[in-house]
Amino acid sequence: MAQAERGRFSAPGPRRVLLVAAIFISGYLGVAIAGNAVNRYELTRTQERLAREIQALEAQQRRLEALRAYMQTDEFIERAAREEGLVRPGDTAVAVSAPAPAAAPSPVTGPWWERYFATDGR
Repeated sequence: MAQAERGRFSAPGPRRVLLVAAIFISGYLGVAIAGNAVNRYELTRTQERLAREIQALEAQQRRLEALRAYMQTDEFIERAAREEGLVRPGDTAVAVSAPAPAAAPSPVTGPWWERYFATDGR
């Protein structure tokens, strides 16, 4: 009986070896294709995120260039000088000594230069 059991587990034939090899190769190719698809998806998402970030930075650059151009105008220079208490030659300086109304603190948002150099009247 021991001899009959040994006979059942003989060496695999060439067909069986080719079948196992084909299964492993197919599995490897499937995993490689799935990995490439995941990698492409991640790259696409990263590309879209970077494109949005570039647009935001370009908009910020345009705002900063407009602010720089405004800060180089005579209007801004005169306004900043008057806020510092300077007057033009020939003007009469007037000092008002009234208590300033208590203003509600404004929420701190945006970059510091937009808080101090806002041109929209804030």
